[in-house]
Amino acid sequence: MAEVGLLEWADKQPDWIRDALRRHAARPGFNLEQEDKAGVTARVRHVGGFTADLPECFPLSAEHLRANSSNEPRAVLCSLGPVKHLNRLAEEQQLRFATDGVTIIYGDNGSGKSGYCRIAKKLCRSLTADDLLGNVFEIGTKPPAEVLVRFLEEGATEPTPITWKDGTLPPASIARISVFDSANARLYVDKQNRIGFLPAAIALLESHGRHRSELEADFREEIKAIEKNLKTPLPSGYTAAGAVVKLLARLEIKSKDVMPSAAEIKNLAALSEQDMADLAGLEQALASDPSTMATKRRRAKAALEKLLTASEQIDAALSAAALEIYRNLYATADSTAQAAQLAASGAFATMPLTGVGLSPWRLMFDHARAYLASVTGIDHQHLPDQEGDRCMLCQEPMTADAAGRIQSFNDFVTGAANKAAQVASIAHEEALRQIKGLTIATGEAVEAALGEFGDLSAVRKAMVALISAYYVAAGKRRDAIVAAAALSEYAAFPQLAAPVASKLRTEAEALEAEALTDDKAAADDGNRATDRSRRDTLKDRKKLGDDLTIVLARLANLEERRKLLSCCDAVETGSVSRQMTSLRRSLVMQDLEKRVVAEIETLALTHIPFAVNDRSQDGQSYFEVGLNAAKAIPNSKVLSEGEQRALALACFLAEVGGDTSRQGMIIDDPVSSLDHVRIRRVAARLVKEAARGRQIIIFTHNLLFFNEVVDAAAQANPPIPLVRNYINKSESAGFGLISETDEPWIAQSVTKRIDTLKTRLKSFDGATDFTTDSWRRSAKDFYSDLRETWERLVEEILLGKVVERFNSDVKTQSLKGVVVEDEDHKRIYWAMKRVSERSGHDMASAKAIPVPTPNDMKGDLDGIDQYRIDTTKRKKDAEKRRIEFEQPPKATVL
Repeated sequence: MAEVGLLEWADKQPDWIRDALRRHAARPGFNLEQEDKAGVTARVRHVGGFTADLPECFPLSAEHLRANSSNEPRAVLCSLGPVKHLNRLAEEQQLRFATDGVTIIYGDNGSGKSGYCRIAKKLCRSLTADDLLGNVFEIGTKPPAEVLVRFLEEGATEPTPITWKDGTLPPASIARISVFDSANARLYVDKQNRIGFLPAAIALLESHGRHRSELEADFREEIKAIEKNLKTPLPSGYTAAGAVVKLLARLEIKSKDVMPSAAEIKNLAALSEQDMADLAGLEQALASDPSTMATKRRRAKAALEKLLTASEQIDAALSAAALEIYRNLYATADSTAQAAQLAASGAFATMPLTGVGLSPWRLMFDHARAYLASVTGIDHQHLPDQEGDRCMLCQEPMTADAAGRIQSFNDFVTGAANKAAQVASIAHEEALRQIKGLTIATGEAVEAALGEFGDLSAVRKAMVALISAYYVAAGKRRDAIVAAAALSEYAAFPQLAAPVASKLRTEAEALEAEALTDDKAAADDGNRATDRSRRDTLKDRKKLGDDLTIVLARLANLEERRKLLSCCDAVETGSVSRQMTSLRRSLVMQDLEKRVVAEIETLALTHIPFAVNDRSQDGQSYFEVGLNAAKAIPNSKVLSEGEQRALALACFLAEVGGDTSRQGMIIDDPVSSLDHVRIRRVAARLVKEAARGRQIIIFTHNLLFFNEVVDAAAQANPPIPLVRNYINKSESAGFGLISETDEPWIAQSVTKRIDTLKTRLKSFDGATDFTTDSWRRSAKDFYSDLRETWERLVEEILLGKVVERFNSDVKTQSLKGVVVEDEDHKRIYWAMKRVSERSGHDMASAKAIPVPTPNDMKGDLDGIDQYRIDTTKRKKDAEKRRIEFEQPPKATVL
């Protein structure tokens, strides 16, 4: 049905789309090869107008769809490892997986199991991917992570080994194995997610929509590069409102007018020999055109008037009289400053620090006054100077000595000598500021500004040099004054040239009179207007010829941009998304919604109303499961952590349920924050998926969940094959140490723990020095494990596993073997006291317990072993005796 709907839609599409769909259908996974992409691009560019002839197109047909399918051959993951350059994972390890059931992998936090899950997320299908980092605790550049991947493809008899390096493409055969972990769980809860498993027709449309998005992105990048070039302004200098200006306006990116053709531009730029002769004649005839000359004279007048204003300011500030006034201000400031310094040296000779009264100190005093004014709102001449007043700097109440010092400071600041120095300094600085602020043009700037003025006559050209020399001399005099550091330097100042202000004023007035005469002559000569218009037109066309390469390049850029925009319109994804939506809602969403509801019910979330929604965007299919509330609100703001994890797992299982080829699943820590009821439900649900033929790989650090998975696999009918793997770490070998046989310490039985401790005890043979820190740590570790073994013995043997820490059942049937007597309490109490003193508990320094020797350890280990034997025998005797209580008494027969 999906294929029929796709074909009906395809038959209504342009030829290039039908050809592209056929190419998708011919490729595995509907993913185009580079050759196909190049072919599709060529046909889209034809649609945009880049080429005249359409390449031959071959449309999609039912035969093409039957030849391919989204149900790709299934592959199972056989092993990961050895691994290199990933975190601190040990390198000579291989993590093997069951190919026909469940693999349950247990590891404590920080043991290294997450490193293997990160590899799986890079190799397989995952909503998120993690960076594969080297050992971050080592200095230097790290090579990319490397792992040996072994997988078995459907129909093969031997695994395929591939050494994969991070940064390269993973093997396609295992790319559809799905991974679930905490990062993915967060996306399932609060984000819209792609539907990963779709019918062939929709998957083909998805691939086509994805390629159309890629094409549009490429076209947009080309457009972006062109628009960068289009920001460069077109040549200017043409007559306002002329034919060329109007034509160039049509070449702006925002223009709504029809673009000119290249022929139109070239025709406008072409000038015949007669046109060139006419232009030369008109320019010669109009060279002394009164209207043109009036404009020139007024431009020259404006330049003169600007220089006139500046020259008057220069004369006033740099004349001999002005310099004498400035010299006197300088001398006064210098002499009063010396007087103030002399007064300060006498007044403050006994001060603890030197420099009081000088400029840096005065600056600090003035800032303190400003601060006082900001606090009180009053501009004070004095700082507070009475005993008990707060100092404006340290803000502590002043002592009598400190107040006396401040009083002397106030007297100095308000004294005649200091006030005179302040007034003189301010007057000198203001005069210097005005001199620094003078606007004095350079000689080159003056000559450039008066270029047209000099062209009017030889006399005026000579005047330009005179004016330029005046400004150069003024600049040197100003710079010398500013740089002077002593009165003795004033005698060597450059002299100011003779004033030019009167000459500038006279010439400006003359130019205005000449311009008025030109205006009158232009008004009396109306025939010249036609000649000027003809000259301007010819000049514009000649200039356009000079700029022709630039203008034609702009036209080419605009035309290419228009074609690329047409290509973008052709590859828009809206039509694909609408067709996908139609097919998806009729073929996918109903089943997906049913699966989501079923998974929610399985994981006991039916007390929360959910709604399943779907949409298409950029040619991709998405779904989300949200709260069916009065207004939209994120799931994470309402659901508990456990409910969020359960919902995420439900969404994951529902989505993967659409995979009819039964690809495998890798699940990391699925029961985080779940209660024991849901833990059991998750274990049963995953085992059920294995019973359907999926490869199930589970990572966990939850021992209760570990045991629930093992029990669920054993209780299934028929039982599900299961492989246990254990990941641990050690100081010497590192992280990610893999064992397929050794259970972790926390899961070992009492008997196995005792055997482990016996093996460890043998490693102490030959030890003679029992006073070292190394031996103390070894003994402490031994007794810590022995203490935990006693605790496990109470649970496992003495109490017969009636209640276990990592099992949610209460096994009342086991009570028939439980016997606890006073002697048990006595033996366990004193044994636990002894091992506790020698394990992890700190003790008072006065209680000096000897460091245990191997003989002490052997005695304590033999003690628990013998107690285990005695208690087990007693347990069996009790079971044998008490089993009679489960049957009715034997009746008497006569």
